[in-house]
Amino acid sequence: MTTKTEARESTRSPIVAEMQVRLSSGILLEGSARDVSMKGVLFDTWRSLPVGNRVRVHLSIKAGDELHTINTEGLVARICESGVAIEFTKIDTESEEHLRRLVVYNAAKTAKTEYKLQNPRK
Repeated sequence: MTTKTEARESTRSPIVAEMQVRLSSGILLEGSARDVSMKGVLFDTWRSLPVGNRVRVHLSIKAGDELHTINTEGLVARICESGVAIEFTKIDTESEEHLRRLVVYNAAKTAKTEYKLQNPRK
């Protein structure tokens, strides 16, 4: 069995967020995001989308009592067992700032949790 190593240039953060993906044909798919980075998102879906298709992405993230949205355009980058990877191609300034905060917050939280699991007595 061979394994494929993925070369990622940016930190991926695990998240659970409502997500909508609109295809260029107008079809709207709803689901959730599994992880996100500044370069893209993994859409948790059983649907297979053609690689290279242009899409519009809408993420809804709850932060306490506030609802933040991230709107971006992207391309279907790859299909994997866990969903559809979408690469961001265009994002507005406000959405980019929300995305940056989301990635940093969840990456830091994950790193802290992993550290505690690896060092239970510290």
